[in-house]
Amino acid sequence: PRIVWAAKGVDMDRIDTLLAAEGLILVREHAELRSALHSRWREGTLIRLHPGVYAPGGPVSQNLRLLALCRWAPRGVIHGATGAALWLDAWTGGVVHLANPVRLVATPGVLVTLRSIPAEHVWRLRGLAVASAAYCAAELAAVDDGRSAMQMFLAGLTSGDAVEDAARALVGTSGNAARQRVVKGLAANPWSPAERLLHDLMRGAGITN
Repeated sequence: PRIVWAAKGVDMDRIDTLLAAEGLILVREHAELRSALHSRWREGTLIRLHPGVYAPGGPVSQNLRLLALCRWAPRGVIHGATGAALWLDAWTGGVVHLANPVRLVATPGVLVTLRSIPAEHVWRLRGLAVASAAYCAAELAAVDDGRSAMQMFLAGLTSGDAVEDAARALVGTSGNAARQRVVKGLAANPWSPAERLLHDLMRGAGITN
């Protein structure tokens, strides 16, 4: 019995060491700690962020939640409204939009889109796999009339040409007809919907291309 309890004590020490170093633990990376992690979770000293992903009990930062998600789904890429908010440094929490090439087990607070984002549009942002600013802007253009793109233009994060290029990678996805129309109006890098409308009117009158 002394040997069993000694082994449990070693496992607990390892858990604390790993949590101090990384902030979370994945069972698939430390299968030998599965039982000890489950015990700590049942005791309430650990919380489970995703299946097989544990973190210390108590408040969890938004960045750690996102990091846990990316570690849990290593082929996943944060995109859409979540990606745009991260690029604009405006992420305050909520449902996370994640693109993944294969189906995932449902996990609370995560909306998974079955999609493979091209490698050239996958960037690392604060340790997270995030779709490029141009890709997020182009994707959201289908539903926000280009507002996210214009915010990114103002912040110097992308350009009309880059958004147009990213839009080609979204052909065949939902809302593509509306997206292509809006993206065309973003070519001149407008900074507001009013400016984009002015460009559209000038183009319609043959004043510009």
